[in-house]
Amino acid sequence: MDDLPNELLFHIVDQLRGPMTWSEPADYSRMHALAALCCVSKKLHHIAQPLLYESIDLPSNEVIHSQSQRLWRHLQEQPSHRFKVKALRQRTRPRPIQDGQDRIRVRDEYIKDILRDLTAVGLGTEDASRLVGRWLSFEDLYFALVAFRTPNLERLWMRPRILDQGFSGNCHCTLVEGIGRMTMGGRWLDTHRFDNLKTLYIDFTSTPDMHVQYALPLLLLPNLDELTLVAWGGNYIIRANEDGVGFDYDDIDGETTIFDGEWSWPYLSLPITKLSLFKSFVSEEMVSHIITSCKALERFECFHPAPSHGDGRWFGGLIPALKNHIESLQNLSLLCRQHSPSLENTGMAQLDPLHEFTNLNSVRVSLYLVSDPGETLSTQNLPAFLPPSIISLHIHYPREPSDEAGQQLLDVLTAHKDGILPSLKDVYITWVYYQRGKEEFDLLERLQSLVLIKEQYETSSITFDIILTIRDDKGIRRNWPKLANLGLVMNGTHLSTDPYYEDDPESVFVDFTTSPARYTAQELQDDQDHWTFW
Repeated sequence: MDDLPNELLFHIVDQLRGPMTWSEPADYSRMHALAALCCVSKKLHHIAQPLLYESIDLPSNEVIHSQSQRLWRHLQEQPSHRFKVKALRQRTRPRPIQDGQDRIRVRDEYIKDILRDLTAVGLGTEDASRLVGRWLSFEDLYFALVAFRTPNLERLWMRPRILDQGFSGNCHCTLVEGIGRMTMGGRWLDTHRFDNLKTLYIDFTSTPDMHVQYALPLLLLPNLDELTLVAWGGNYIIRANEDGVGFDYDDIDGETTIFDGEWSWPYLSLPITKLSLFKSFVSEEMVSHIITSCKALERFECFHPAPSHGDGRWFGGLIPALKNHIESLQNLSLLCRQHSPSLENTGMAQLDPLHEFTNLNSVRVSLYLVSDPGETLSTQNLPAFLPPSIISLHIHYPREPSDEAGQQLLDVLTAHKDGILPSLKDVYITWVYYQRGKEEFDLLERLQSLVLIKEQYETSSITFDIILTIRDDKGIRRNWPKLANLGLVMNGTHLSTDPYYEDDPESVFVDFTTSPARYTAQELQDDQDHWTFW
């Protein structure tokens, strides 16, 4: 082993490197393997130890003696290792809570240990007792403490969990509160100020409703480049008999105090270049403020915001706000929800054309945000919406597409051949189909039409791919052989986790694609984490 060159050993050991993105699959065995390699020889110790600490992937909270607590103890005993940690991730979902179990039941000595650890980071008795209450309500408190103790942290991904303690309007996430107090000028903890943090991903799906204002100080991190917020404002489920939600509580245009500091919106000054908002429960005005606060956005994604009461034109004001980033914006994704009430049912093309965005090369959009689904198309069709610089186009097809929807795709092909969209190379179609009630829809006929459109694209230089996802609880599976005869390949099935059909264990999803290599199974699942709303 010692005769092998360091470059070769590093290439081998590097296969155990920790996650670089949120979507990478979790593999907790790699840390054990790296720790074992550190004990083999001095040479391997020198190679493996930086990888062991550089990117740490932690499982969800085990409550007592969790992995994050063990890591905290270790970093306290070996303080030099704190400076080696550059990435922290807690991706797995928290363990289910049993019925009636609203607090952890532990011995007094465990609580005393946590109080001691909290006072070690500079918290007083009152604040420490408050955070112990969060720990007893299933928050992984030590994950936050590890983040507070790693000053070279560059990437942070987390899915926090804490039960609703009944304090409406309070911040329930220790990590969000700690970062927020520091960015607002306070001094809550004896710790670093996250000056090196470049990537931040927080999934609020498993947390109770928390006032949207508490996430705003995250924007002020001095070197933050990429920010992703999932279920920001609450994981609100809109039932079939509801026509939308209101956002009166997130009006922060006037004077507002957040974490004892006065909040004012920055203007074209934040360093964030990549902004992603998935399943957010905030108003369009709030999102427009954030867009205008950034200096130069390169990527903006907004998937499935909760529709508001009224006409449902939630996306209408985003394009004017994005015009502050005409020269920098390269990637734009705007998707509406798939279930009712949905913007796909409003019959409104609410997005302004993107002609002024001279560097925009990738667009992902719900078709009915661009053109009306009725018998008479609006004056704006899909080619008129796109900029000439477009290279990659990803269209989310309506649940029940009409003939006009197919014509939109043919118009794109014509525009390319006529030189209107000269740079276009790839067109992707994502189509999610499910049935509501007893209504009938000829899925096979519509899919045949889509495959015929694909055949016309094959006469050009544009790659045309279709991903069809079927939610099957109406016996559609009898048509699967017919679908396969159309040249589609089944990409996999999985049980439904749709909250609207929890009592229907027979429901499955079937994924078909005309080009399986374009979407790996993991990429498809990660994509569905963001846009699956049946």
